[in-house]
Amino acid sequence: MKGYKYFALGVIFTGVAVTYKDGTNLSNTSGISCSFSYTARSVATDSKNRVHAIWKECPSQSSVGKLYYRRSLDGGTIWEDTTRVLFDSYHVGESSIATNNKDIVHIIGYGTSELHYTRSTDGGANWEPDTVIGTVGEAPSAISIATTGDSLVHIVWKEKEDSLYKFVYIRSCNNGLEWEQPVEVATARSIRSPEGGTFPPCVPIAPSDSLVHLVWHDIKDDSSGEIYYRRPIGETWEPAVRLTTDTLLSFYPSIASSGDFVYIGWVQGPWQEDSLYKYYFKRSSNCGATWEDTICLIQEVLVEMEMYGLVPQLAAKDEFVTVVWGTPVQDTMRIGLKYSTDRGLNWSDPTYISTSYSMFPSLTIDDQRHIHIVWALNTGGNYDIFHAKYSLIGVEEERNWELGTNNWELDVYPNPFKERAVIRYSLNGNRTINDLRLTIHDLSGRLIREFTNLTNDQSTQVIWDARDQSGNPVPGGIYFYTLTAGDYTKTRKMCLMR
Repeated sequence: MKGYKYFALGVIFTGVAVTYKDGTNLSNTSGISCSFSYTARSVATDSKNRVHAIWKECPSQSSVGKLYYRRSLDGGTIWEDTTRVLFDSYHVGESSIATNNKDIVHIIGYGTSELHYTRSTDGGANWEPDTVIGTVGEAPSAISIATTGDSLVHIVWKEKEDSLYKFVYIRSCNNGLEWEQPVEVATARSIRSPEGGTFPPCVPIAPSDSLVHLVWHDIKDDSSGEIYYRRPIGETWEPAVRLTTDTLLSFYPSIASSGDFVYIGWVQGPWQEDSLYKYYFKRSSNCGATWEDTICLIQEVLVEMEMYGLVPQLAAKDEFVTVVWGTPVQDTMRIGLKYSTDRGLNWSDPTYISTSYSMFPSLTIDDQRHIHIVWALNTGGNYDIFHAKYSLIGVEEERNWELGTNNWELDVYPNPFKERAVIRYSLNGNRTINDLRLTIHDLSGRLIREFTNLTNDQSTQVIWDARDQSGNPVPGGIYFYTLTAGDYTKTRKMCLMR
């Protein structure tokens, strides 16, 4: 395997924070490498803890770009050699990657006037020949790919047609072996600011268990710029739904989904230079049938959004939702991260990757509750592709620990709880353990409460009154309780309802 290089990231923690692994330089070349973001994805994971990354690479600014792929078999620590995929004779345009329930890896992209597709049925070890699955019209871009179930693959891209942009959808029902005829699912116009700036419409997609969800911005219905949503039910596409009715312009939406929950975010700005742009968020708990109230997640100076390089992108997995975005700080660009552990109801404070000129962030969440971010970083004269891994659980939950030959018993009742939790433990009669204590941490790993000098009777319990060490009530959420005896620990999870 090729050697891998780590690049230390400075991370500013404000309030609650996630833990992270130092960034790994995936490209590490003298050329110019670029990841894909916003509607496209540069990173995907599968059920076997493999991480898959793609990027475009050019030896120089004027040279032809090629598409490269790299994978990690251990969740992002060690990476195998780089492989070139797609586009044997074309300049690579925007590309995107996705995996499905069977761990088949799909890559889609466009070159010249053709839509190119390839897949790997063995988790990225080998790739099938490049297949042209269709032609694309003028100025194709903003390509998205998603999978649902074991065999459905969905692709959407935009083409320019006179003054309109049309969004074209195509799908495969057998994992990319055959493709249906493309269908036009929407049209939209660019949004123009009073200062003359242009924001072309794009349509990111997100998969649920059986549905695919589309979102975009447009200026129809006599609006100045609003967010629209559409989904298919069976073989029929429902009419588009307008989600915003604001006086300010709303544009550059992002979307993610998990189960019945669908999450949409978008940028809203006043158009003055260096002004604060807001990023709004709303969710649906019934697969897009109805939508809940809108909340504001981010209020920062967001720049160069017309390049898509700093447009926020959402990801979701089970009860976790995350968003990354770009913002300027003095003479550099940094990437921000926020997350929710309760399906978008409450959100963490921002965590920042404070590196020089970080752009085009793309993210996903794996089955082990880790966030994976791939982005382009200026390493001094050229851009390289980096990967970072963040843990959404500050204290890892350990299972099936043993002390000698005796299993530990550790549980809590009730769970979830509202006012107090009864934590019961036993080391099955082993009375020789010293320094027995119980600690409680929040999701970030911060110590909340500690109970020391515990005894190891046959049946022992500790009552926690949902207060910290100083006696102050703690907010509702997920907490971890850890029993420690010498060098051995065992951790479980509990939920406080407020």
